[in-house]
Amino acid sequence: MRDTLNFGDALIRKLCTFKDVSIKGELYSREFNQRFKTDGAVCSLKQDTEGKFDFKIDGVSHVSWFRRKKDELMQSLGIPAKRENKGIRL
Repeated sequence: MRDTLNFGDALIRKLCTFKDVSIKGELYSREFNQRFKTDGAVCSLKQDTEGKFDFKIDGVSHVSWFRRKKDELMQSLGIPAKRENKGIRL
């Protein structure tokens, strides 16, 4: 979290106690090499039924959150979001 999201030690410690943390400012996406503005996004660390940990932002996986923010940015610039092919055409 420190390297990928630029979180400080105090914030990481709080997340590791499974407390929700509200963030105002910017969150950095390494995938898109882009900072995305947020005004009170709620970040949390959750454990799933298999015992794996997932970092969530506003209740969704951080990967999904950043992809949604990227799509919103592209739309605001007038660039349509790419649609994924979810079926097979015969």
